[in-house]
Amino acid sequence: MIFDKVIVQSGKNGHKINVTPLLLDPDNFFGDHQVNHIVKFKDLYKNIIGKYHGQFGEWKLKDLEKNQIFILENYYDNAKYLMDKINEIAQKIVFNSVFYHDTGTAKEYYLLAKLALGKSKNAKLKNEIRIVTKRTHLKGEPTTNLSVTVLWRDKDQLKQINNQPILISDFVNPASGASSAAFILAAEKLGIKPAKIFHRSISLTQAGTLLMKKALTEMGIESVFYSVGVASELSSNYYLVGNRAVADAGHILRHFLPES
Repeated sequence: MIFDKVIVQSGKNGHKINVTPLLLDPDNFFGDHQVNHIVKFKDLYKNIIGKYHGQFGEWKLKDLEKNQIFILENYYDNAKYLMDKINEIAQKIVFNSVFYHDTGTAKEYYLLAKLALGKSKNAKLKNEIRIVTKRTHLKGEPTTNLSVTVLWRDKDQLKQINNQPILISDFVNPASGASSAAFILAAEKLGIKPAKIFHRSISLTQAGTLLMKKALTEMGIESVFYSVGVASELSSNYYLVGNRAVADAGHILRHFLPES
């Protein structure tokens, strides 16, 4: 089983975990420092770094449709144009990280994201459950090891998704797949498991998607993936690179967090 060696560390007696002393680089960790869980994947994702070379199966349109993986830029020129524009901004940010703090660049990026997903930052979604996950690296581990923090905004709401189909919506989903996997594994520790997951994103990676698909199947969870575009390469820090870069979308879009 793909997730057999993953460790889910949880806060004890209703208390949260302070992750600050555990982080390799706390000054550059932009998530919550008080969390419900830390999910430690160790070196599980190391083999998906770099360009996809078919280690989890072929990436052909016929096979994708059969496996319920749908990439809009395979069908629509407008989707391809949108991904080209996002990549253009992301390449600028990757080249000079000062643009993470430039509100003009961030707004341009946000408007493209809004166009791609069709939702504003304060959109009210029926039965929405807000969960905060953040990938990070821990002290004493190589940076190719991944861990993810999980914070429940309202843990009681999780009961609604047990044995139900759910939608996971994110800018990139999956890149490695670690963030969604952390949510699923942390929820499973609480006795909660969805029956089917619809993944909706602006971009995803070939390796991350096929690995996640296989892992969910092993867990008895059906899955469907919808994305505007696709990236074929991951950096050593698990960010999309090549001609479909998105930079650190969460860090850029922090300027446009929901008001509640």
